[in-house]
Amino acid sequence: MTERRTDPRAPGPPEPDMSPSSAPTEASHDLVGFPGTKEEILHEELLREGLEVEHLTQWQLTRRKFFQHKLAVASLLVLVLIIAAAVFADNLTRYEFDEIDIANRSQSPTLEDSHYFGTDKIGRDYLTRILFGIRTSLIVASIVAVVSTLIGVAIGGIAGYIGGWVDNFLMRVTDLFLTLPFLAVLLILSAY
Repeated sequence: MTERRTDPRAPGPPEPDMSPSSAPTEASHDLVGFPGTKEEILHEELLREGLEVEHLTQWQLTRRKFFQHKLAVASLLVLVLIIAAAVFADNLTRYEFDEIDIANRSQSPTLEDSHYFGTDKIGRDYLTRILFGIRTSLIVASIVAVVSTLIGVAIGGIAGYIGGWVDNFLMRVTDLFLTLPFLAVLLILSAY
């Protein structure tokens, strides 16, 4: 049996040329290990030519599109005003939400006595009750959103982690809740 010996002085594969004049060509951009994608190379070329390329994230694109839509911006302002009215309801009216004023029962809207929306049959100020009602609605909506998100994340996490029949069972239960008319369920529950 003969043993093959290699001479360390023997010529091997050629070393790559690292001189600045040997820049990679357009065709070599797809080579593995080459730094940069085609988009990055194109971006660098545009910068060299003096053209600016603006990279926007999804949030930036969404925000730009949203603020170009005048009706959406107006709706956002109205929503912010409603939320601010609910937060500062104590400062916007001088009445308590359950304060009874027999002398001013069933009063129509007037600037007198600051009953801007009028009063009900027992003299409670409508504007005050609306402002405090907005506050209550926002609190309930926030709690429902947080609790439903936590329940949904928990069910989805369990279904995705375990998989198999547990996943199928949890998804069918979720589908059952989605197919029931929500208002009918609430009416039935409120009857009991």
